[in-house]
Amino acid sequence: RALERDLTGDPAGTRARVVLTGAPPHPDVWIRVDLTADAGAAGVREHVHAAVRRFAATAGCQPAHLDVTARIETGRP
Repeated sequence: RALERDLTGDPAGTRARVVLTGAPPHPDVWIRVDLTADAGAAGVREHVHAAVRRFAATAGCQPAHLDVTARIETGRP
């Protein structure tokens, strides 16, 4: 859950879900991050990239495949 917490550490990220599959040294990483309506694409991209780099360094693994889905929240009820 550390990567999920890291991904939501940016004010634009409201929720994140991370799924790891495959062998530990090179797992497949699937990320879904929910963003605020005013999130900037470039800033979000850099934040996700940095979070994945930190995860790889601390976990001692390099993702074999990385799939990121970003969903923009259109509004809150």
